[in-house]
Amino acid sequence: MIPKKSQETILPIITRKFSSNSTISTNEHRSYSNLSQLGFFHQTVCHKYEFVNSSNGVNTQSIESVHNEMKNQIKRRKGVKTEN
Repeated sequence: MIPKKSQETILPIITRKFSSNSTISTNEHRSYSNLSQLGFFHQTVCHKYEFVNSSNGVNTQSIESVHNEMKNQIKRRKGVKTEN
């Protein structure tokens, strides 16, 4: 889980976990605004108007579904173990 949704928190995680030139699809949250400048192919969908970008088919529904399932699992287990 990411504690804070700021660029200072999110961008270092993305650059560590993904290769530049990767395609990343997101909503239009401002924390993602510099992904193209970091060498990623960044596609967006504006949830204010649509859930699937009508011009290129970009959506975030699959990952949001995975995220919701993960949150439900964490609730069922009453938290996440933080030690090995």
